[in-house]
Amino acid sequence: MDSFTLGLIIFIGILVSFIVLMSLPSEQIFCDVDCKLHFENEGMRCEQISYNEYACKQRSRYGVDVVVPFGSSDVELNRNFIPQSITVSIGINNTVRWTNLDSTSKTIVSDSGLFGSPVLLPNQSWAFVFEKEGNYGYHSNPSPWLNGKVNVVHFDPNYQKGHGIELLVFPNFDVSYYLMRETDSVGYVGKMSIINSKTISVTLRDYPEINPESSNVDLTLRLGDKIIGGCSDIGKQTRIYYKTLEKIETENTPYVEFREEHTTSNQLCNFEELVKEYR
Repeated sequence: MDSFTLGLIIFIGILVSFIVLMSLPSEQIFCDVDCKLHFENEGMRCEQISYNEYACKQRSRYGVDVVVPFGSSDVELNRNFIPQSITVSIGINNTVRWTNLDSTSKTIVSDSGLFGSPVLLPNQSWAFVFEKEGNYGYHSNPSPWLNGKVNVVHFDPNYQKGHGIELLVFPNFDVSYYLMRETDSVGYVGKMSIINSKTISVTLRDYPEINPESSNVDLTLRLGDKIIGGCSDIGKQTRIYYKTLEKIETENTPYVEFREEHTTSNQLCNFEELVKEYR
């Protein structure tokens, strides 16, 4: 097996593990000073709550992985960061983690002095959380020909426009999160409008492909309210989805965040029956 193939296999393995890591739920993790340093290097924020006890919490639900490829210490091989340029959204995936897959040590250094990693030995990682909009160039020492760029934006209003953005949370696959703009629809939620920082209006309707003539149910929701969000057939049972309104963002690109959970039932997927309580 050549070095490039080996490096690619290692990269895929690390990328998978990072997706799992960065999809951790936002609940706090409690640990001592040793694991505090580990979690901070993975992009978490840790606060001391008692002697030698810290509470660590993820600062963005998802992250982006960048690797220093194998062989990049040789300038003649012309290998650079993978990917070399990325765009991240504040509050969504603004934690960036660099992993050194080269055979020599590296540091990740901001061109403007904003950040600088410790020395990364082969297979070591370091993360930084970007919290302000802008374009951030960076390079590597002692291989300055390695250079990259991080473009930090607020939530992109055009990303998957028309469809709510699903964020899966590991390891509880019974729970997911949906980010929904006023241009989007998600399950039974056919339309959403933000009234203020605590209240939204939604229109529930059956799936258009199943019942294009569905009647609408108009509701006003406050933070913490739960509604029927959808239904699907799973074998001889049905799966009913419930959405809880957990966040309303009114600045920049307005959106809401729904927490979705599901239960199995013998009840038929009948929109009119499921939404009777709201009429």
